[in-house]
Amino acid sequence: MNLRRFTPAVALFLLLPAGLAGCAKETPAEHAANVYAQQEVDAAPPYGNVPDYSLPAGELATAQHLTKVHMTMHFAEEIWDIVSLLLLLGFGVIGWMRDVAVRFRSRWVQGYVFLGLYVFAGSLLSLPLDLYEQHLELKYALSVQGWGSWFGDQAKTFGLVWVVGGLLVMLLFWIIRRAPRRWWLVFWVCTIPIVFFGIYLAPYIEPIFNHYEPLQATQPALVAKLEEVVQKGHMDIPPERQREGDHAERRCGGLWREQACSGVGQHDYQSHAG
Repeated sequence: MNLRRFTPAVALFLLLPAGLAGCAKETPAEHAANVYAQQEVDAAPPYGNVPDYSLPAGELATAQHLTKVHMTMHFAEEIWDIVSLLLLLGFGVIGWMRDVAVRFRSRWVQGYVFLGLYVFAGSLLSLPLDLYEQHLELKYALSVQGWGSWFGDQAKTFGLVWVVGGLLVMLLFWIIRRAPRRWWLVFWVCTIPIVFFGIYLAPYIEPIFNHYEPLQATQPALVAKLEEVVQKGHMDIPPERQREGDHAERRCGGLWREQACSGVGQHDYQSHAG
């Protein structure tokens, strides 16, 4: 395969993000918020809290401890992912998955059978760490998602990974057959538009995990606090943009198991795990 055919496409995908970033301009509201934030940081003592967001001593110690635990969990999960893969290889589990998959004639069935077995085994091996992480979220009141809903999200995640991942696996092997010497470059180029497509598809996937309802009706005090954060950050939302998704959300669970509060607008919403 002639590599020169892909040179313009590669150059375009590499330069496009830089070009878009260069065209982006800072709005007056963003400038005011950045100036205010820098003033607060400059006024804070070294290694201390920003004055407007100071925590009581007990809560600060708890937050610092939780940060250390999350950092430890992050590296533990990365190491365990490698170890679990070596265990699957060393005990011949991967070979057994291959033997099961090749019993079928269809390449599509083979790919999905192998991927399903592999994802299932990986999910079981990572389950102890995932359970402990969810336990921490509940213990420190970072999540209100119950265990039943959490396990439901795990099953939904498995289904999405299996379906979407199977398509990517079949695309990869089709490219390997078509371009055995440059498959890695062709597949990389193909994944770039797929990633962009996934970003725009995310809002349609969210309802699988979350159900949104008005927050003002159930948590008016929380809405008032969020409005204070907006005012302190000089992030006043123009009226014409308040219906474009500038909502206060409490996201409980989801594809990436996030719990966060973000942005406040005229219409405040609360999301519960679906």
